Amino acid sequence: MTIQKATAKDIVQIIKNKRDEVRFAVLLGAGASVTAGIPSASEMIKELKEKIYKRETGNSSASDDEIDGWIKEQDWYKAIPSEELYDREYSTVFEKYALSRPDGQAYISECVKRAKAPNWAHIYLAHLVKHNCIQTILTTNFDDPCLQGAIPAGPGGCNLPPAGTF
Repeated sequence: MTIQKATAKDIVQIIKNKRDEVRFAVLLGAGASVTAGIPSASEMIKELKEKIYKRETGNSSASDDEIDGWIKEQDWYKAIPSEELYDREYSTVFEKYALSRPDGQAYISECVKRAKAPNWAHIYLAHLVKHNCIQTILTTNFDDPCLQGAIPAGPGGCNLPPAGTF
C-alpha cells in the first residue's frame, strides 16, 4: 500500500466530493489544546511535582532541580520501573497529587480556565461538523475549547457533551 501526500486543498476537495458517501472522523490530539493554552502532559507533570513537593515539605522556594531530586527519592516514584517511566509517570504523579477525585477535578478545571478562547482549529472543526463534513471527533483531550468552538458555528453547530462527562 502506498501512502500519498495530500495538501490541505486536496483534503478539502476530498471531503467536499465524498461527504455524502463517506463518514469522516477526526482524531483531535493535544496540539489543539496546547495551542489554546492548556498545559501539555509534560508541563502538567512538572506543575504537579511542584505542588506535591510544596504540600509535603512546606517549602515553596525550591528550584526545579531540588524538586526533581526530592520526587525521585520518594518511594511512590521509585516504584515506577525505569522502563515504564514514560508510560506511567503522568498517571502516577497525578494520582499522588489528587488524593481525592475533587482534587484532580479542581486541578484539571484550573488548567482549562487558563485556556484562551478556542483557537482556529477548534472553530474550523466546529464548522466542518455543522456542514456535515465530519460526523465523529475522537479525542483524549479533557478540555472544552472544541465545544466552545461550536458556539461561533451558530445554531446547528456541534452537539458535543462538555469535557469530563464520559
